[in-house]
Amino acid sequence: MPVVNPLVFYPARFGEIVKSAVRWIWLFAHYRGLRRKILADPAVKAYTDLALTPVAPEETVHEGFVAEFAAKIPNTHGAPKRIAVG
Repeated sequence: MPVVNPLVFYPARFGEIVKSAVRWIWLFAHYRGLRRKILADPAVKAYTDLALTPVAPEETVHEGFVAEFAAKIPNTHGAPKRIAVG
């Protein structure tokens, strides 16, 4: 790799640093505005999502779930072993 003239390298590197800093500042400002918009919503405390709802104890039992889909699960670690029939 050839040595680059310092009068070319340092201004180019400075431009890359400035460009990167401007992008980070824009990203920070964007997310800060988004956060302010979300927190300004009066219904922010009442927001629920299906993924945030607590799971009832009776919903956690999945008897035979893996066995039901054993034919579709590849032969990997943790997959049930297939028993030859016949």
